[in-house]
Amino acid sequence: MRMRKIGRLAMVSAAAVGLTLGSTAGAEASVAKPAKAVLKPFVFDRKHESHVYKGNGIIFTAQINLTRGPFAPGFPMPWSYRIGPALRAIATGPMACVATGHDGYHDSHSKPPIPVNYYWHSTVRKHVKHKVYDLYLTCKFPVNVGGNPGIATSKHHFKYKINP
Repeated sequence: MRMRKIGRLAMVSAAAVGLTLGSTAGAEASVAKPAKAVLKPFVFDRKHESHVYKGNGIIFTAQINLTRGPFAPGFPMPWSYRIGPALRAIATGPMACVATGHDGYHDSHSKPPIPVNYYWHSTVRKHVKHKVYDLYLTCKFPVNVGGNPGIATSKHHFKYKINP
């Protein structure tokens, strides 16, 4: 596996875990270059109304009600994003988070920043059935690994579509 040094920055992404815990000189972390994989969309349908992703230091959930009425127009999709316990354990301060998606969807918690244990959540609206959508989430927060300070960047890309 090819590794790349990135100095005083540690990264965590849905494609590859990049934070190497251990003694590193000069607060360096190793980051694996993710393979060029095609991200297939999660399909919400009557049998699959919820999605849970646990990995790479985060927990992401999303759900859409397709079986119990009344149904809201635009298929609203509530979602949540939490930093996992291993990353919370090395965090030394609050995080700044931004989510972006279709039709200008934007949710930001950067000024003021939020606690690293915050249960970040929101709702994306205005969906059209059978269309593929992307939701991008990013959080940055200070960390200390073995006495070496740095910044962790946690990212998640959720690709989905709705087939009611």
